[in-house]
Order: sequence, then structure tokens, then C-alpha cells
Amino acid sequence: MTTYIELYEAARLALLGVLANQGLRPTARGGDAVICKVIYAQVTPAQRKIIEPFERMRAWRDAGITAAATAEDVRDTRAIIALAEQLISEYRAAQDGGIGS
Repeated sequence: MTTYIELYEAARLALLGVLANQGLRPTARGGDAVICKVIYAQVTPAQRKIIEPFERMRAWRDAGITAAATAEDVRDTRAIIALAEQLISEYRAAQDGGIGS
């Protein structure tokens, strides 16, 4: 497995974790594209910008393009993971009555 694919998988699992915390699980139908669509609908435009590289990574992976991971890919993946952690924390706080109560 290439570093690029490993970065993609890390980003995918982070975003999937957001959905799992909401009790959601995408099926094989629609695949990883559904992950982005569902999360895009839940976040601000600024947060969408953070997720955009995932779409590029997904498209390249689906097309079988083997790219060498760059420092930018690493930064993008770290930003996606950080956003996922933030969204999970916010969701949990809301479930516990911490936001808006």
C-alpha cells in the first residue's frame, strides 16, 4: 500500500467516524462518495474546504492513479482528521446537552 493510499484511508476512516458517532453507516452502494455528501450537508463552507482534498484523493484512488504523497497531502489529511475530531466532540457535547442548552 502506498503512502498516498494510507493517507486516503486515514482521512476516510476519520470521516467515517463522524458518521458512526451519529449512528450512521454508509452501505456499499454509493461507497465513499456518500461519506463526503453526508458530511458536506452538515458542515460550514469553511469546513467543506477542509474536506475537499478527500474528494481528489478518492477520485485518484478510484481511477487507479498511483501518486506519490506530498507534504500537502499529509497536511490535508491531518486537517481532515482534526476536523473529524472536532465534529465528533461537538456531536457528543450536543448529545450530552452541552451545546445550546
